[in-house]
Amino acid sequence: WLTVRVVSLASLVIFATAVAAVLVATPTAASAAATGLVITYAFQLTGVLTEAVRAFTHSEQSLVSVERVDEYGSMAREDDAQRQQQHQPQQPPPHWPSDGKVEFDNVQMTYRLELPPALKGLSFATKAGEKIGVVGRTGAGKSSLAASLFRLGHITAGAVRLDGVD
Repeated sequence: WLTVRVVSLASLVIFATAVAAVLVATPTAASAAATGLVITYAFQLTGVLTEAVRAFTHSEQSLVSVERVDEYGSMAREDDAQRQQQHQPQQPPPHWPSDGKVEFDNVQMTYRLELPPALKGLSFATKAGEKIGVVGRTGAGKSSLAASLFRLGHITAGAVRLDGVD
């Protein structure tokens, strides 16, 4: 809407310039070339103002994303205290992971603590170097399995072990 208003304002300036050129047209006031130059510059005003609005809008959008990143970076995590109480991570060995064995032992995972669990009692183990595929219907827990592997959700029960380290 701002662009429509800016173009309307520029059109008003062009109209006022043209009317002034016609009304003031005397042999001593201004030549036809000077009048044509003034009207040409008035026409260019529309493009300049439109580009200025576009540049301002683009910079404002860019700064909004910077403000969001700054805001999210300074926010305290909601689950830090709860996660530290329920899970004390141990330091893995220096050359971990070495084999690539994955073991889920009776894992129960939820995305937020007040929501029901997305995974309930999931247990399986893979051997080192084994390739597996996970298939299932919508809502079967494929994404939740990956989320629990990468600790993106809350593991409320059980353990996820990579080469024996939880």
